[in-house]
Amino acid sequence: MNKAMRFGITWKILSAVVVTALVVVCGMLFLVQWSFDRGFLEYVNRIEQEVQQNFIVVLTEEYQRHGNWEFITDDRRYWRELYLKSFLQSQAARERFGSADTVRLRPPGHRGGPAKRIFKPRITLLDGDKRVLVGRNRWHEKITDNNMFNDNTSYLSITVSGETVGYLAVTPRVALSDVHDLRFSSHLERTFIFIAALMLIVSLALALPLARRLVRPVKELTLATRELAAGNYDARCNQDGNDELGELSRNFNMLAETLKHNETARQQWIADISHELRTPISILRGEIEALQDGVRGYSRENLAALQQEVVNLGRLVDDLYELSMADIGALDYRKQELSLAQIIDECLRNYAGQFAEKNIKLTCSNQLNEKDLVFADASRLQQLFNNLLNNSLNYTDENGSLQVELAAGNGSITIALEDSAPAVAAEDLPRLFERLYRVEASRNRTTGGSGLGLAICKSIVEAHDGSISATFSVLGGLKILIALPRSVYHGKN
Repeated sequence: MNKAMRFGITWKILSAVVVTALVVVCGMLFLVQWSFDRGFLEYVNRIEQEVQQNFIVVLTEEYQRHGNWEFITDDRRYWRELYLKSFLQSQAARERFGSADTVRLRPPGHRGGPAKRIFKPRITLLDGDKRVLVGRNRWHEKITDNNMFNDNTSYLSITVSGETVGYLAVTPRVALSDVHDLRFSSHLERTFIFIAALMLIVSLALALPLARRLVRPVKELTLATRELAAGNYDARCNQDGNDELGELSRNFNMLAETLKHNETARQQWIADISHELRTPISILRGEIEALQDGVRGYSRENLAALQQEVVNLGRLVDDLYELSMADIGALDYRKQELSLAQIIDECLRNYAGQFAEKNIKLTCSNQLNEKDLVFADASRLQQLFNNLLNNSLNYTDENGSLQVELAAGNGSITIALEDSAPAVAAEDLPRLFERLYRVEASRNRTTGGSGLGLAICKSIVEAHDGSISATFSVLGGLKILIALPRSVYHGKN
């Protein structure tokens, strides 16, 4: 359990946030460091370019005064003094390296000093034919030819009276080399690393409570699921939030409510079945005990009564079996194109005598033609209409009436059965198709069924992708309305 919690979803979310922050911060650290090094190098080169422009002005003035370059080739120290002069004329260079008393050029053989900043020029003086006059790639190594120049070297012309008398070869820096520049860059790099580490710590501090907040409804859902699996159908989740977790909680609550309703219906179903079976069994037991005790004698009438109770019990068991098979989808339906009018006409002929005995007027209005067919199981439809006709026969008062009407609609065929009084109470009407539901009013007869007939009718209609409903009839009784889809196969033949 501890191991599962250690690597649970909280730590997974936390790890994902931290790893993401680590990748982002490291990427930003690399890009910022690269951008700074590049920008700082460009800044150093711009300063040197400004110094070089000043140096060209100084060299131009000196060439005009001497008329040639011998003043430099004979006195290389003077070359350094002129460069220092141009350096001091650059405002950007003074801001970067300091004032004149803290800046000097590196002389030959210099070994360093604690009090002075050292500036190392990267220039070479060439004559008008681009021959090397003076300059060093390192201060203590003389330039002897032009092979030391590379593709990045730029040549700044020195012009006097419109004539190019020389060039200043400048090799830009490709990397920081000054010790102070490197020290400054290293300091910033450490600062960036510190900031990156601080951001990671802040990300971790923010991610931990965020991960716990995100996981809290998941944990609640897990606990509620365990309670639901244990049989506690009252378990519910907090439905706060409009995100996916909130929707999941609402769906869980709907599931729990549905399971609770189904469990209640199952318990009621079992109780109703027990009650329905207990009644005929109790009657049979009482009759048999009366025969055994001699209270009632053996006769055809008494045996017929016992047989009728057995028949009623068998009918109830058969109905329950049929409904259970319908629930699991195991009822056999052999569908084919049928004429609904023929099936109803046959059922009406079978019940005509019984309706006549009760003086119930039976009429049928058929508005269908020969092309109005249904794709259905003939035996199941006969069972459907027999149940409905038997229901009207049992619950309609004598001298009443029953009207049957068949009509074709948009893609469906409707069958309406309307009988005369009595009806049912308005509150009982929505529950007529419930299993084992029987109205405790005038339509309930001691000769009535078990309350499964209409439930079986509903099962048969739904198996044919149809619908069935009950409303009040204008004749004073009930109106059963059935809609079955019209066959689409007939039109293809």
